[in-house]
Parts: sequence; structure tokens; C-alpha cells
Amino acid sequence: MKKTRESELVEAIEKARDELSKIRSAAHAKQNMELIGRCFKYRNSYSLPEGPGDYWWMFCKVTGVEGDALLILEFQTDKYGETSIKKDSRNLGLEMSHLSESSNYIPIGNDEFQAEWDSLIGRLQGIKI
Repeated sequence: MKKTRESELVEAIEKARDELSKIRSAAHAKQNMELIGRCFKYRNSYSLPEGPGDYWWMFCKVTGVEGDALLILEFQTDKYGETSIKKDSRNLGLEMSHLSESSNYIPIGNDEFQAEWDSLIGRLQGIKI
């Protein structure tokens, strides 16, 4: 069966897209690997915050990479005092391309992250059962 020019072009485009996807995935993976060990804080809230008291900090540390997702240790205490800790949270929103001056993820040092973690652990240890 003879290929038409259209089918030849479709085949060439699909091959080029596959190759471009592999190049971009490799670059993305390299960028994500550079984030391992870095720490961030994010100003979190529930939908439709009305005032400053409706916000709190979520702290994140990149612990690894799995596929296209970063693995994150994240913790936060919300405006109601509810604390959540997630280990190996898969975060697609935090990636190198989102870490610009306009990003909601603010880079912080490991010292600040560790101080917040230690403070959280101290509060948890203070709970009497």
C-alpha cells in the first residue's frame, strides 16, 4: 500500500513529537533532581479567604523524584489548629519552572525548615493523652 504525502507527514510529526517529549522529559527530570534537599514555604488557605487570619504556612522539603512528580515532606497547621504531615507527597505544582519571583513557593533555608519542624514536634509532644 502506497503512503500518501499526508500519512508521511503525520508519521514525521508523530516521530518529532515523541523525540521532543523525550528531550523535555530528560530536561525536566534533571531540573527536578536539582531540587532534592531544597526547602520551601507556601502561603496556604482554604478557598475564598477573607482576611489575613485565613492564611497559614505550609512547609515543604523535596526528598526525591518519582516520574514527573517531586516527593515532598510537607507539614502545616491550619487556621483551625489542625496539623497535617505528609511524607512522600507527590507534588506536581512545585517544580523548577514554578520557582520564580512570582511563585507562591518561597525558598527557605534548611535551618528555617528544621526550626519549624522542631517546633511542630515540640507541640505534638506537649499533647497530653
